[in-house]
Amino acid sequence: MERLREHVESDRTSIGRDLVDGYWTVDFHGPFATDTTVVDLMPYLEALPTGTPIDALDYDRSFAITISNAGISDEGIRRLADLPIAQLSIRDTPVTDALFQILSPQDVLHFVDLSGTRVTIPAAK
Repeated sequence: MERLREHVESDRTSIGRDLVDGYWTVDFHGPFATDTTVVDLMPYLEALPTGTPIDALDYDRSFAITISNAGISDEGIRRLADLPIAQLSIRDTPVTDALFQILSPQDVLHFVDLSGTRVTIPAAK
């Protein structure tokens, strides 16, 4: 866990847990968060446990991911799509219409915000 903390702090990324919905929250902010950041963090994200220490809150492992003003491209999203993503918010980041094909296999995804991206309205339909 210490190595994960080092990665997170150096790349302006944060990881937490939403106990209401049970998601692991991952926030990538600013230009230091890049596709390389995603690749470096994936082994740690894939190893995060399911459930919680509270028996009544035994959630499946899923993620709420926020990416803002970051250098993460479609390739970084393609790598993140290996995770079960329930919520995805991408703001002011250079992703494109390819995002929809990348995310189409996601079966738990129920919220997407694409403010300030290169995604077009026709592609979203």
